[in-house]
Order: sequence, then structure tokens, then C-alpha cells
Amino acid sequence: MGAHVTSPVRTAFDLARRSPLVEAVAAVDALAFRQGFTADDLRTLAAAHPSARGIVQVREVLELMNPLAQSLPETRLRLGLLSRGVPPAVCQHPVRLLTGRYVHPDLSWPHAKLALEYDGPSHRDITGQNRDAFRDGDLFDVGWTVVRVTSAMVHDPTAFDRLAVRVMRRPAA
Repeated sequence: MGAHVTSPVRTAFDLARRSPLVEAVAAVDALAFRQGFTADDLRTLAAAHPSARGIVQVREVLELMNPLAQSLPETRLRLGLLSRGVPPAVCQHPVRLLTGRYVHPDLSWPHAKLALEYDGPSHRDITGQNRDAFRDGDLFDVGWTVVRVTSAMVHDPTAFDRLAVRVMRRPAA
């Protein structure tokens, strides 16, 4: 009487075959971030199962996944912007502050010095708000603009469209 277990990469393969595509990518991103596997690991497994149900979507997930994404909403934000024509963002790009310390914005366009930060529950209390304000100021000091994104902006298509336009207005974003 044992329990069958699967590897993180096999679990990602199974998640990648489920619809809808955005949720499949978000699940795979989250698992890859937590378990430390790469797209190449998933690609190798997919190559071993070329006729598996959902293999076409697995290939799409492979093109869209980013194991640096640190949350499901971050992936949904990244993919929503892509679907609206925004150039691909860099996940967790290191930015050196005046103090010498590095911070890693959720999404960024380094040439435009534009960062998007998704504000989940940990950003809503006074401690999180203060931490964010200091960090935004530190990024401002080295020439970066930070745009804070909330769940309401991601779930409201009109607000999401406005966010995409705002990002695209930034030169070289």
C-alpha cells in the first residue's frame, strides 16, 4: 500500500496540458519557481511524449513560461500584457540601488527603466505599504518608474487595457 508520486516536472507537464492556457502557464511558472526546474527540463519530458493529449498546448506553455515569475497573478499580468501587444517584460530584473543593494521588480523593461509591481495581500497592510513606498523611492533615485498593479486592474478588462497603453507609452518599453 504505497502512494504513487510524481516529479515536479511531470506534474508541470500534466498542468501544461490543461485549459485555459493562461492558467496552465501560471501553474507551471509557480511550480518551476518553487521546485527549480527549467523549460528545458519540461521540454525534455514533452519530447518523450510526443503524442500525449494536450501536447500542442504544452509547446505553447513552453514558449510562454518563465520560472522567475514568483506568483500566479504575476504570470497573469505578464501574459495579459503580451496579449495586448506590450513587448515582453523581464521578470525579476536586478536593479542596483544607490546603497549597492539589488532589488528585483516583478516585471520590467530595463531600457525604459519601467517596473511593474503586482500588489497582492502582503502589500495591503501598513508594513507592506511602507516597505513598498521606500522601495519605490529607492528605484526612483536610480531613474526608474514604478507602476503598482492591483487585482482590480488585472480582472477589469478596461483597466487592464489602460495599463497596457500606459506601459506602451513609455519610450522603449
